[in-house]
Amino acid sequence: MTISIIRYFSDKILMRVDFLEDLLARRGDAIYGEVERLAAKKTDPVWAKFLRETAAPSSILSHLRKVRDLLDRADLVEADMELERLNNNLAAVEQINQQPYFRAKSGGHKGGLADKTRKWAKLLAAEIYGPGKKETSWLSIPDSFEDERIIETTERDYLFYRDGDRVVCKDANTGAEIDSMSKANFLGRYLTQKSVKGA
Repeated sequence: MTISIIRYFSDKILMRVDFLEDLLARRGDAIYGEVERLAAKKTDPVWAKFLRETAAPSSILSHLRKVRDLLDRADLVEADMELERLNNNLAAVEQINQQPYFRAKSGGHKGGLADKTRKWAKLLAAEIYGPGKKETSWLSIPDSFEDERIIETTERDYLFYRDGDRVVCKDANTGAEIDSMSKANFLGRYLTQKSVKGA
C-alpha cells in the first residue's frame, strides 16, 4: 500500500477509537449500568456473562489500547482486525439491548468523530514544537514520571513524561494513565509544522 492509503486507513481506525474513548469518558458507566440491568434479567448465564464482559468500560478500553499499540507498530492489518472484533461484539450488545450505544448520532459527534487524532498528542506537540529540532523537542519531555510536564485545558489537565522510546500521558487529577505512544509515531505524525498549526 502507498503511504497515502496507509494514512487513510490508519486515520479511519483512529477516528473510531477516538469516538469510543470519548463516549466511554462521558457515558461509559451509565451504559454499563443499563447493560448490567438487562444482563441480570437474562436466564441464560452465557449471554449474561457476554453482556457484562463486553460492555465493561475496562474491557473496551483494553481493546482500544491494543488497537493503538498495533498502529504504533505500523501493523495496520492486525489493528483493523482487532477493532473489527470489538465492533462486532459491541454491535451484538446493541442488538440484544435494542439500543445504539456505541454509534455516533446522525449529524456528527462533537469532539469525537470530527477529530481523527489523539488530542493529548497534538497538545503536547504544540507545546514543545521547535522547527527542525525534533530530537531537541522530544528531549524536552521529562524522562521521569516524578518530573512530569503538565498541560492544563478547560476540559482536562494532562501530565506527560518519557518512558524509553515512548511518551506517556496521564490524567493530572487522578494520576491514571490515559494513553502512550511510540517516539517514532509521535515525531512523525504529531511533531510536525502541519500538525502543530492545526492544533
